[in-house]
Formats: sequence, structure tokens, C-alpha cells
Amino acid sequence: MSFTWRRRVRSLVRAKIRVPAGIVRPCVDCLFRDEANFMTIAIKGKTQVVSTSYFSPAIKELDGAAKEAVITVLNEVCVDPWVDHLYAIKVIGEVNEKGGKFHDRHATPCSLSTTQSSFLKAEKVVEIPNDKVIASAIPYYVMDEYSYLACPNRNSVLSPEFYQIPEVQTVIRGSLRYDGNLQLVKALIDVGWLDVEAKDWLSPR
Repeated sequence: MSFTWRRRVRSLVRAKIRVPAGIVRPCVDCLFRDEANFMTIAIKGKTQVVSTSYFSPAIKELDGAAKEAVITVLNEVCVDPWVDHLYAIKVIGEVNEKGGKFHDRHATPCSLSTTQSSFLKAEKVVEIPNDKVIASAIPYYVMDEYSYLACPNRNSVLSPEFYQIPEVQTVIRGSLRYDGNLQLVKALIDVGWLDVEAKDWLSPR
């Protein structure tokens, strides 16, 4: 996280941002690439954190500090906050109660697939660089008369531990898109619309 962003984050924490009624302490929605540093600053300021980012080992290490600060840190809160996870945990629990085991787990939320992805396939870790993720999309059947593509999204390697299914051999979390959507996104990437660097052709003349 750059010095400028650190300064802005600290100013937000000190300001104790106002939030809707019902939330006692301030809440910051962090959309930055270096979430662990952001959360460390928020924890020091005893500021609640809501993030759309995936859970990671770096964030897991902050659990004790967050509890000591008596704040809540929520991850993966997006268009359907944890609905897919809750149903997955429910189904996995029901299967385990009946003595069942899992070999494969697939999940398809609706996020933008432009980040490096890693997942388990036949007990081996597969890694796909961010510029190859969209190209790795495959047809995914949901129902008749609809055409979808699915591609891996972020890091799925920690899922067996998270869902308590150590026996699973394949775990892939991915994005589900209408056929044609990913082709459009790839075209935008190719012309530089999703780059984080400044573009001369976007600057006012």
C-alpha cells in the first residue's frame, strides 16, 4: 500500500466515518489490493471492516488482533453476502452427517475474473496468471436456453480446510458469466481499460 493510500486510510479511521443506523462503530468498505495492511490500520483505529476480498492467510493472522480490538472484520461481502458459502456449509454438514464424502466442489459466484487464480484439480495445485484467466473459461450448464461460461476466480486452494472437507480432490471457485460477457471484458483488458496505470488517452487535453 502506497504512502498516499496509508495516509488516506488513517484519515478515514480517525474521522470515524458515519454509517447507517444500527451499526454502532464506523465501517469502511475496503476495495484495495493490499487488504491485510488496510485491515491492520483499521484494527489499530478500532474501526469495523467490510471487504469484498477473499479470505487469505495474511488476513487470518489478524484474527487475534481484531478480537482484542473488539471489532468485526467481514470478508467476501459482495452481491450475495456469503449466500453461496452458507448453503455450501449447510449441504456439506448434511452430507457428513450421513457419512458421505466429497470428491469435487465447484462454486460459481459473479465476480470479475481478471485476477490470478489457483485451485485444486485431482489433488494438484493449478495456477493461472491473470492474463490467462478469461481464456481458460469453459461452458457451464445451468439450464436449457441459457449459455454460460465459467472460469476460475482467485484462490481456491484453502477451501478444503475452510469447508472442513480434507478428502476433496478438486476444488474450483469461479465466476459464472453469460457467453459473450467474458469476450467483452477481454476486449476491454486488451485496450487497457482495466489497467491500474495512468493512460495518456484518458487525460484531459
